Amino acid sequence: MAALGRKDLAQARPLIETLLKRRPRDAELRHNLAGGLLGAGDAGGAMVLLAQALAIRPAQRVSAEMLSAQLSLVSPAQVLALDPRGLVAALDTQDVDPQPLARTAVAWMIEADATRGGLADIMNTGRQVSWAEAARALLDRLDVLARPKGLLLRALSRGINTDLEFERLLTGLRRHLLLSDTALDFSDRTLTALVLALLAQAHNNEHIWPREGAEEQALAAFELDPAALRAGDVSALRVLVLHGLYGPIHDLAAFAQGAGDLSAVWPADLAEFVRGVVESRRQQAEVAAALPDLGPIEDAVSAGVAAQYEANPYPRWQALKPARPGSLRARLAEHVPPSRLGFFDRPFDVLVAGCGTGREAIQTAFACAPHGRVLAIDLSRASLAYGAMAARRYDAPPIEFARGDILN
Repeated sequence: MAALGRKDLAQARPLIETLLKRRPRDAELRHNLAGGLLGAGDAGGAMVLLAQALAIRPAQRVSAEMLSAQLSLVSPAQVLALDPRGLVAALDTQDVDPQPLARTAVAWMIEADATRGGLADIMNTGRQVSWAEAARALLDRLDVLARPKGLLLRALSRGINTDLEFERLLTGLRRHLLLSDTALDFSDRTLTALVLALLAQAHNNEHIWPREGAEEQALAAFELDPAALRAGDVSALRVLVLHGLYGPIHDLAAFAQGAGDLSAVWPADLAEFVRGVVESRRQQAEVAAALPDLGPIEDAVSAGVAAQYEANPYPRWQALKPARPGSLRARLAEHVPPSRLGFFDRPFDVLVAGCGTGREAIQTAFACAPHGRVLAIDLSRASLAYGAMAARRYDAPPIEFARGDILN
């Protein structure tokens, strides 16, 4: 650690290798050494140790948080050195930002698999033949999804894909599921897990994937029978899944009054996903309707922006590490004379103008505790409701969310 403190990586690296060999199952050691490597400027080496630590001790949350926070510093070449079991453990850790982990997991699956076939071969089929053929190859090689420990399925379920070529594979797969009469077989557990991950990915990315005319026509021919679905009819479930891959499930007429009784729907994981999406949006609509209004939205541009975010509140963030209460005062003290910060000792007001889906508003409320009174405003009721529900989930200090236009 002394060598790392001096940023002498040349001396530190052989000592680290010797220490790791002596203590091959010490997760805490790897985490501590990763912190030292980060301080010395070796982000890639630190990420490797953090992934190893999580592979040894999956519940070591602090390593998952650090890994997620630092992954943007890792080059594609360094991704190959990460232990995929560590990525799996990090993606399974609640309230750790999944997006850097999901992005890295996709890159690892594509790049690391190049040495042993699998997903790399399927991607090459897409590049050299067609993405439709690659989609069929994936369905013939579902074993790819099982290694290592369902990493790819977790990445799809928790994050948003940003790899364009991989998106082409996914949209080719979606198209094949729609146009093939036999592709959706819910008796195949691995295929069902893939379909569920695709549904989650489509939900996460706000159904932004492009679609072709043939897909529009085919989808229009499938009409969902709510009664048949709730009776457990497999054909009705197939129709529901196809609609869910192309558009919001909660917008379907079958769920206008909520999810209802889905106990007869099988597989149960699919039913639970549908119930979660529908009920979450129903609760969000109720919260949105109850929010106070600070005045009309009269500006044409503001009205257009509001309409956009009403349809698609963004970002739908999934993780938050709450700020330490009072931390804003400490941060301001680095720039402002302490004599000007006395207002932190008594109730004071904070405006978060244009708070979106509330992540920064919630962090501000924690950072200004215990005396800060936060008012968070935005154009979009849907965005505000997302933030208000998240504030409850994290038991945040009091925040008032209200609809208003900063132009007023």
